[in-house]
Amino acid sequence: MMTLAFVIVGLAALFYTLEPLMHERFAWVEEESELEEEIRVLEAEKKIYLKALKDIDFEHASEKINLDDYEDLKVHYRTKVAYLMDSIEELELELEDEDARYDEENEDIQHNDEDERVVKENRYDEE
Repeated sequence: MMTLAFVIVGLAALFYTLEPLMHERFAWVEEESELEEEIRVLEAEKKIYLKALKDIDFEHASEKINLDDYEDLKVHYRTKVAYLMDSIEELELELEDEDARYDEENEDIQHNDEDERVVKENRYDEE
């Protein structure tokens, strides 16, 4: 009899423990806009060029590359990084404008909903 009670309690505890795993889980994931994705890609590319700059500095310091090659590569990578930074800045400004437009549209929708409520309330007051 005691063994049956332990088995029942054990099965109940096992079910209680495993029950959450039996359901599908949904995570709220906000989709990345095209601008955000492009910014993320450019940031990754910028990171690569910055690492390359560090690498050529190290290679030059350890005398693995000559001064002319070092200067050429340094100018090339710095130019790329500057271009990427400008592109990222432009996209971030564009994203801010897009967010501001979205906020304004939602604010207009919210005001329209409030206006409709006021009209309905006035209509009910008149009746």
